[in-house]
Amino acid sequence: MSACDQPPELIVYGCASHKTILHMQQIRHEDKKISLLAFLAQRSIKIASACNGKGLCQKCNVWFNSKKILACQQTLDSLSEALNGQNDSCRIVLTVDYL
Repeated sequence: MSACDQPPELIVYGCASHKTILHMQQIRHEDKKISLLAFLAQRSIKIASACNGKGLCQKCNVWFNSKKILACQQTLDSLSEALNGQNDSCRIVLTVDYL
């Protein structure tokens, strides 16, 4: 259980544009189980990928907690779990270099 009593919010920041691309206060339960790549694509946020989410091409890199992760290999649930014990555990912040 995270230190936060509420579901985490999601912020997607574009490094190239210096803008917040997506800010969601509430995430539906069913959205937490799909890959981050699919979740963002459903919201018209295109993340580079050439392998259809199989983790082979390594193009779907996004930044999370100061390290690159593959968006096709992570879910919002897995990112929420990674926040446990952190000061800002109610906020998932992703940065995409080319957005």
